[in-house]
Amino acid sequence: MENLLKKFVPHATIALIIFNVIDAILSVKYIKFGPLYEINPVARWFLAKSVVWFVLFKIYLVNLFIIFLREHSNNKFVRGWIYASLVCYTFVIVWWGYLILLV
Repeated sequence: MENLLKKFVPHATIALIIFNVIDAILSVKYIKFGPLYEINPVARWFLAKSVVWFVLFKIYLVNLFIIFLREHSNNKFVRGWIYASLVCYTFVIVWWGYLILLV
């Protein structure tokens, strides 16, 4: 099982990066230019300043953290963070799908 988890780390990190970009795009579309509200105060501050700053913050910092995790994925604890993050981001993307259907 451990080898299987190690094998899929690159796929999980690519999925995290893709989910992050999708989340950033949908945040700009539905929060900045739509009816929804950003609950994260840091992201809300960046979004209020500028869409460019928000996208740079969101994509750069989160992807930098994902790459950091990928580089240290030999550690079992870090692999756990990668997979836990993937589960959380999967719920975020599913939530976006639900919200889009409502809006």
